[in-house]
Amino acid sequence: MQGITIELMKQYTASAYRVFNRIELLVSFEGVLTLELNGKLSHYYHQVAIINHNDIVNVKDAQAVAKISIPLRYFSAYEPHYLLGYFNQEKLSSHNKITSQIKKVITEKNTDARFEIFLPIIEKLLNECFIVTGAVHVPQIQVKSILFNNIMDYVHQRPLSRLSLPELSEHFFVTESYISTLFNRYLNYTFKKYFVSLKIGLSIYHLLNTNESINQIASYYQFSSYNHYSKQFKRFIGVSPITFRKQHQQPINKVHVHPFDYQYFEGHLFDADEQVNTAQPISIYLNQSQQTQWIPSKQLLLEVQHMREVMQIFNSTSHVHTYQQVAPIILYFNRTKETNVTVDHLEEAECLSKLVQQHQYGIAYRISSMQNYEKFKLHFLQPLLHVLRQSSVAFDLSQLNFNLVLDEATMSAHDINFIVQEMQLLLEQCRFTLLLSTPIRERTLPLDFVFDYYMVDMAMVNSASQSSITVLQLEHPFHRQFKDWLDEHNMNQCPILITGVNEWLFAQQEVKVHPREWLDIWLNMHHTVQGLSLPLICRQSEMYGYFDRFGHQTALQHVFYLLQPFNHSHCVVGHSYIIHESPHAYDILLFHPYPIQNNKTDLTYELYGTLELQQHFIAEYTYHPKYSNIDAILDENTKGYYLPPHFISAIHTSNQLLVNIQRHHFGESRYQTMLPKEHIKLMHILKTPAQQESDML
Repeated sequence: MQGITIELMKQYTASAYRVFNRIELLVSFEGVLTLELNGKLSHYYHQVAIINHNDIVNVKDAQAVAKISIPLRYFSAYEPHYLLGYFNQEKLSSHNKITSQIKKVITEKNTDARFEIFLPIIEKLLNECFIVTGAVHVPQIQVKSILFNNIMDYVHQRPLSRLSLPELSEHFFVTESYISTLFNRYLNYTFKKYFVSLKIGLSIYHLLNTNESINQIASYYQFSSYNHYSKQFKRFIGVSPITFRKQHQQPINKVHVHPFDYQYFEGHLFDADEQVNTAQPISIYLNQSQQTQWIPSKQLLLEVQHMREVMQIFNSTSHVHTYQQVAPIILYFNRTKETNVTVDHLEEAECLSKLVQQHQYGIAYRISSMQNYEKFKLHFLQPLLHVLRQSSVAFDLSQLNFNLVLDEATMSAHDINFIVQEMQLLLEQCRFTLLLSTPIRERTLPLDFVFDYYMVDMAMVNSASQSSITVLQLEHPFHRQFKDWLDEHNMNQCPILITGVNEWLFAQQEVKVHPREWLDIWLNMHHTVQGLSLPLICRQSEMYGYFDRFGHQTALQHVFYLLQPFNHSHCVVGHSYIIHESPHAYDILLFHPYPIQNNKTDLTYELYGTLELQQHFIAEYTYHPKYSNIDAILDENTKGYYLPPHFISAIHTSNQLLVNIQRHHFGESRYQTMLPKEHIKLMHILKTPAQQESDML
């Protein structure tokens, strides 16, 4: 059957077989999945297991399992060298998302719509774990026998020969029967079956990518005749080489779901956290083994238009340390061409020095011309370095997180190369970012340097360049458009910093977006993105900054604080919650699924404890759309009017997350909490049992 196939089986075992011209995904909805892959026994539990083209797999034990077969040609639209590489299991992080997407495909009643729902799985596999090697994948056999590993290396180096057991016996000084025993013991394959099937797998590339005749291909891989090759090909692939070649030229964009026991799988296919429009509570089991997803650390670049903004925020308030651990924070000077930030007063240099030394803030500075660069050295860099060197607190300049952003649109390659060379002498640890022109232009003079980052302004990206793939409702359009841009310019492996997200969002909707959309953008950012920028102070009411014009925290800053425990860590990621377990606590973020327009009702969550959890403190930090939102506290009709200082002070005091601390005994009952619409909540459950004061005296 052509197309992508999905099989669901209550129990599944299979003797060793080799996978040809496809990858297979196996995932157990009950966490029972044990495979022997290329000789290595592995337990995958809730992980998505990947079996590559030419791999040999032996399914030892699988319960409530989905087996997905994806012909490799479906990757050709995204990766021209799809046959010259492999999918690295260790690099895959989105196990939960892929599993959830598989469930959506299975439960989709419109069979014609299944293929488009399946496409994000193909994209995630390519983006996260496909490695181009320039050669057809040959599996690395991983067994505990040094002799057998050496034999396999010898075999894999001679795929174009007529290798035989006698030759192996003579080369390794062991009997033929012993070599046969090793093949059966470790791979459950005979030597002949292994070697012939390997040749068949390798020959597929020539069959699909050249105009060579079947007879030529058979001769190249040392088959005795056309008929012998054709017979062996049909034995392993199921069709003749001629039929296989014709089928590949006529692809069918279909996903076939084989009949399955719906009553058995119903409870597995509908995640509790997807039932957001029902009265059913969302159950979270803290004692359940679940596959985690790595949430990488991303930089937050705060755009500074003038040094007085830095002084307003950091010289007179305690904001400097409030949410520092949310993400690596970088002060980004000179984002726009109109600005040219300089340090003109000693207190400004001292303020910057304090941020760098005591609070580990980084600094990024955009250079748009040689004149701008000279002014930057004289009136920004030198005053800062002077204060750092004279500081009473010992500070190693190698610890200074400094990033020079060089504007490709306004500078020549010669100037850029010169600046990089000189700055490497001034600041040995300085990083360099190339601000890409939009549209990207061809350089007349090549750059002599591989940049640490490449910066793109999303506000300038051509919004008319949309993918032909239908945008899924569950994916924010920002992610789709950014992915289109990466594909168009072949930058899927480049470290990216993004600016202009504010402007891009406003251009799409012409209204101020809900903080939940920023949460979605941050959590589901493309793996190439290393950070994004926001104004330190936003003076446009329809957009977000980190602070408002009076220095008050914005709703967005509250959201970043709620994300703090999940930054740079392994987490369980659902559609309406994230869980992170540390040695001391459980942190759980609760939110309404995207798109927020569909969330008309409150959500109820039920938390079930572990055997270790008894009586514990639970702290809830809630973003409230009215009391934690400066836009709601300070009405729009006050804009342009003088606010008395005591009003500003009162606003600053009240503009906070709502905090509630209580005690719960998980051994006696589940814990239930409500999440009203437009709210976002962080729950912090201490693992240390709560104790009465009298017991501590």
